[in-house]
Amino acid sequence: MTTHAKRFSVSNLVSSDISASYIIEGGTAEERLQTAIEMGSIILNNSTEKILISPDFTVTNLEGGIGAVREILRSMSFKPYSGLRKVIVLPEIQTLTLPAQNALLKALEEPSDHTILLITTPDSTKIIATIRSRCQIISLPQSTASRDQKVVMLYRKLLIELAGNSLAQRLDLIQSKIKDREDLPDLLHYWIELLHTMLNRSVISQAEPNVHDLAEAAKIIQQGSQLLEDNVNSALSLDFIALYLPIITIPMEDHI
Repeated sequence: MTTHAKRFSVSNLVSSDISASYIIEGGTAEERLQTAIEMGSIILNNSTEKILISPDFTVTNLEGGIGAVREILRSMSFKPYSGLRKVIVLPEIQTLTLPAQNALLKALEEPSDHTILLITTPDSTKIIATIRSRCQIISLPQSTASRDQKVVMLYRKLLIELAGNSLAQRLDLIQSKIKDREDLPDLLHYWIELLHTMLNRSVISQAEPNVHDLAEAAKIIQQGSQLLEDNVNSALSLDFIALYLPIITIPMEDHI
């Protein structure tokens, strides 16, 4: 990665300290898009459910190549419908031709006061260095696709048991099967990935479980994961999840 690019975590993002452009790399395409949605909700001070229908949040279609980029440049001159900012997501920018990437560079060199660009790509070294150097970079951790399938199924089964049971049963499960796992950080990250994937599908299809419950479950596990990162011991971090996680039903099939 270029040494000029700044790196940080989404957890460091606050609505009062926003840069003009970000690159989200790593993970899967779906994880990168979900991260962009989460960032949009922070930037626009809105929920992840409402952000998807906000006129100030746009996921662009880059299939038009340089023409699509020029349309983005034109739209950046328009003021937000409400509030002080709008967010434009440019998914999988590595698909753009070199001339199209150079056209996009103009937007990064002359940023709009009210438009935030969120660029996604598997690997930021695959796009031109001048774009990377003008963006803050968020690197997502290991994607689910790179995990062993048996591990994925075990992780999912543990979440099914945890999310579908009473508090007493949850605490027993944590004590017997979860708290002493060496891969606990990766386990929690997978749970968050899975819930975000289900949330995206539920928003689109209006399927059960309830969108609000999925969003709440993802938030609670994210907070538990953050406690673990902050050196709170695993038992207390998991007890927090057990106490506040809503009861939801997660199917065993169609794993991510």
